[in-house]
Amino acid sequence: TQLQGASLKEAEFQGAQMSSAAMQGADLRGALLQGADLSYTKLQGADLRGAQLQGADLRGARLQGADLQGAQLQDADLQGAELRGAVLTSAEIWLARFPPGLVDQSPAPLGLADVKLSALTPEAKAQLRQLLNTEITDPVVRPVVLARLDPILRHEPPSWRRR
Repeated sequence: TQLQGASLKEAEFQGAQMSSAAMQGADLRGALLQGADLSYTKLQGADLRGAQLQGADLRGARLQGADLQGAQLQDADLQGAELRGAVLTSAEIWLARFPPGLVDQSPAPLGLADVKLSALTPEAKAQLRQLLNTEITDPVVRPVVLARLDPILRHEPPSWRRR
């Protein structure tokens, strides 16, 4: 698929199969891409501000210089993605999977210290607490783990800002 420089603002591509598409410089502001397969897609310099990418497959995607300000990346898979020089300011990344060497990509993605973590839903919190109570059988370890996770299970997720 050849969509370089295409104007796709607020396009609806939920669940679309767009693996390996050429979308360099495309305008995808506010696009609905939940659950889309964008693996190995060329998105260098694309404008993805405010894009809805929850659960999207972005493994191996080339996002160098892409603008992801305010993008919704909850549960997105970005393993192996190239994010050098990408802008992630105000992006929501709760449960997103990033490449292990993300901080080593140069230039580093901008705004990593400012990304927002969306809170776990009450159902997810209850499920996590149930799973921990079921799977951690050691009576000494279980309360320690639950105590350390209590701030997350009660309130908003912790800040990932560097101090």
